[in-house]
Amino acid sequence: MAAANRDERYDRPSRPPRLLGSGPAVVAPVDLQAGGTWIGVNGRGVFAVIANAQSAAPVGAGRASRGHVCMEVLRRRSCRSAASYLRELPGGAVGPFFLVAADRTNLLLASYHETVEVRPLRPGLHILTNRGCDAAGDPLAEALMERCAEVFRGTEPPPPGKLLEILSTHDLGGGLAVCRHGREAGTRSATVVHLSARPGRSRYLYADGPPCRTRPRDFSDLLEAAESGRRPRIGGAAERRRRR
Repeated sequence: MAAANRDERYDRPSRPPRLLGSGPAVVAPVDLQAGGTWIGVNGRGVFAVIANAQSAAPVGAGRASRGHVCMEVLRRRSCRSAASYLRELPGGAVGPFFLVAADRTNLLLASYHETVEVRPLRPGLHILTNRGCDAAGDPLAEALMERCAEVFRGTEPPPPGKLLEILSTHDLGGGLAVCRHGREAGTRSATVVHLSARPGRSRYLYADGPPCRTRPRDFSDLLEAAESGRRPRIGGAAERRRRR
């Protein structure tokens, strides 16, 4: 199970999750400015999420969008294939990032700062921020780990509502927030994904706005279509509800 907010400038356009391509098909929101995505699942059950890495140096002009890296990972049929692609990224091709990918049997972290490092992650609770994955000394990661540990107890996954509640948090203490509302940038969307052994039975909830005030929509039937190779009848569960 994964839950994530996207923090971005308010003037950067995007679209909610949709079914993209084939072999395997991908279900992901789309960045309309540079293309690509920041989070998604494909019809083979590969999940990926990317975060821009905190860096003092400006990203040079002419680099590809990091969202294209996430989309390329989602085009792979397994985490192993994704790892091979990531290890071949040339230095300086994109800005610094951290990317977590998972499938039924593997979980990995890719860290890219001019060169790339790919390593496996152990099963369990992990926190990804722009300082890294479970980064030591990261106050936001430490506060989130403590809050999430209260929810991720036992073997059963927590209900999506609990995760959306965490994503909506404005005060973790010490001035830390998960849901942010800045003047020019802030939390633009929230995603909760519950991966199943069968990709088509996974759940995909997406709030196209800050989760504190945006009702999530259910795009799970797009995953069923991605697994089966068939197009959804009208364009997703959320679309069907709107047209009723």
